[in-house]
Amino acid sequence: GRPQLCQGHCENTLGSYHCTCPHGYKLQYDHHCVDINECQEHGYCRGYNQTCVNLGGSFRCIQTECPHGYHRDGAQCKISARLVYQEICDDPHIKCDVNQIICYSYAYIPFRSKFLLKSESGSHEFFTFIVPIEPPIIAEFGLRLVSVKSPHLHVRAATREDFYLKRTKDNEVKIAMLNPLEGPQDIELEIEAKMYKNGLQIGRNIATTMLFISEYEY
Repeated sequence: GRPQLCQGHCENTLGSYHCTCPHGYKLQYDHHCVDINECQEHGYCRGYNQTCVNLGGSFRCIQTECPHGYHRDGAQCKISARLVYQEICDDPHIKCDVNQIICYSYAYIPFRSKFLLKSESGSHEFFTFIVPIEPPIIAEFGLRLVSVKSPHLHVRAATREDFYLKRTKDNEVKIAMLNPLEGPQDIELEIEAKMYKNGLQIGRNIATTMLFISEYEY
């Protein structure tokens, strides 16, 4: 077919044309549109507990507040009580909460619309979750789709079937994307890791992964 004159928008002028890009992009000499990294160039999201996530054509300020009883440690919220997994539920005089969440983890990942870079397995692995445990403690992992939001009705919303949870080690899993997803849409995924010792559940870890699919394919 005919080569595309402009990656973004092509506007006719008298005897010629000129290229423009959507808001949040800048035009390159070869008529390609390059995303402006607002987080780096403008230093947005400098507030307390704020994270700036650069997206295609825009950015997002994420406010992460740890639940009561947890303290912030990088991208994690860890329980403030001085516990190690080996000590949890060992004391017979203490009532044990087997559903106690030991650590919350947060990740924010941008994607271009319809992007899918397949590996040899036929999917795109984009997030790794590791639970710091050693035998005799074991972990069971599960993945659920928490929410999908898009301002456009014509965009196919992601489903749980678009993702696969692949176990790569005894204490490690990866989330893989199976199908290209159109944007714009925001997708929240959650991995739950249940820890067991001698067949008894002793606690949980939760990893929240936010995917931001931009509107354009560049």
